[in-house]
Amino acid sequence: FEKNMTIAKYIPFLRGLRETVGPDFGLMQELNMRLNLEQVLELAPALKELNFIMLEEPVNRWGRVRGQKIPGNNIPKAIEEYRKIREAVAPIPVSGGETMTTRFEFQDWIDRDAYDIVQPDCDTTGLTEGWYIAQHAHLHGKRCVPHNWHDDLTWMSNIQLVAAIPNRWILESDRHYNPFRGGLLKQPIEVKNGFAEVPRGPGLGVEIIDDADKKFPYDPNKHWLKMRKS
Repeated sequence: FEKNMTIAKYIPFLRGLRETVGPDFGLMQELNMRLNLEQVLELAPALKELNFIMLEEPVNRWGRVRGQKIPGNNIPKAIEEYRKIREAVAPIPVSGGETMTTRFEFQDWIDRDAYDIVQPDCDTTGLTEGWYIAQHAHLHGKRCVPHNWHDDLTWMSNIQLVAAIPNRWILESDRHYNPFRGGLLKQPIEVKNGFAEVPRGPGLGVEIIDDADKKFPYDPNKHWLKMRKS
């Protein structure tokens, strides 16, 4: 949230959005772990009234205070906060887990009902570990909506994951401009009427363009870690 934004100021934007798209359009609220528990509980009645279909990562999953200089790590506290949020927004499902890397990180969140929907990302977990995470969630009656925010190869890995699991719902799709998404493969991924076809070739079913190294030369000055420090 911006410095002067409050939940009371934000809710009218949601009402306007619902009015614009109509009652049948599926709206999801991504909070990117930016609110605290009290703010989410204040927001919950509006999300229910406006028939949102998913609430993603409402509060910090490490139990930290936003802006805290010394990293905190109180995951049991965070899990309890997510359980309270799930109760407050039900029947809207609560999702999360896009930064987790293994099934072991997800285990307590799934076993203790902190999430309705798990969101592994093959860019972070790898394809096999993502499959194990989805299967563990399936055993607990939870759906899987992979986080999918990067390049063509991440896209294709997550498409293959969704095709292979029984508890798939949808696949997240970032539509911001990204030259690595749409420009890296010989046959780009096409989405028609909301669906992407799963390639049937070997491996991930796709081939990288022959001149990828020339089209996308490595620039150490644009490495995200260096840019983050500058």
